Amino acid sequence: MIGQSANDARTSWAERGFFLALLVICLLPLSKNQPGPDFWGHVQYGSDLLREGLPTSTPYTYNAVGNNWGNHETLSELAMAVGIQSLGGVGLLCIKCLLGAVLMAVIIHRSRRAGVSQMTIVVMALFTSINLMHFWLLRPQLASYMFFASLVLILDWAVPRDELTKLFGRRSKYDAPASPEYLSPSRRSITETKQTGYVQWPALPIRQTPQKLAVR
Repeated sequence: MIGQSANDARTSWAERGFFLALLVICLLPLSKNQPGPDFWGHVQYGSDLLREGLPTSTPYTYNAVGNNWGNHETLSELAMAVGIQSLGGVGLLCIKCLLGAVLMAVIIHRSRRAGVSQMTIVVMALFTSINLMHFWLLRPQLASYMFFASLVLILDWAVPRDELTKLFGRRSKYDAPASPEYLSPSRRSITETKQTGYVQWPALPIRQTPQKLAVR
C-alpha cells in the first residue's frame, strides 16, 4: 500500500509538471511583444476620460465634428490609461502575459477535470494559443476574451452535467416511449385542442385551462 501510494504521488507530480510545461509553452505565442494598431489611441481616450470625464460628442474626427459619440470600450481604455501611468509599457505587457496564463490554465485545468486525454489537451492548448497569438495584443479585446472565458467557467460550475445532458439530449428523453418522461403527441399540444402533425421543439405540455370557481 505504501509503495502504491508513493507511485501515485510520483505520477501526480509528474502529471502536474507535464501540464506546467505545457502552460509555459503555450505562453510563448501569447507573450509576443506586438502593440495593437490603436494602442495609443485607446490610451489617449482613457486619459481624456480621467481628465475631463465622459465626452458628449466625438473629440477626434475630421468630418463629423460635434456628433454624438458612444464609446463601447470606455472601461478598457480607462484601464489602459491607468496602466500606462502607473505601470508603464513593461507592466502592461506583464499583465497581458499573466492574463494569457490564466486563460490557458483554465482551459487545461477544466479539460483535466473532464477526463480529456493528455494528447487531446496538448493539441487543443497549442492550437488555441497559436491561433490567439496575433490577437492577444494590448487592446480592449483582451477583456472580451477574459469575460467570455469567465462566463463559460461560471456556466460549467453552475449547470450540472446531467442538466446539460437533458438540454442537449431532449429528443431521446421525450421522444422515446420507454422513457419515464415520454411526451405523447396528445400532450405536446400548446392549445386547448389537440394539434395535428409535428410540433416544433421544444415541445410544450398542453395548456392548462383555469377552472372557474362555482358561484353560490
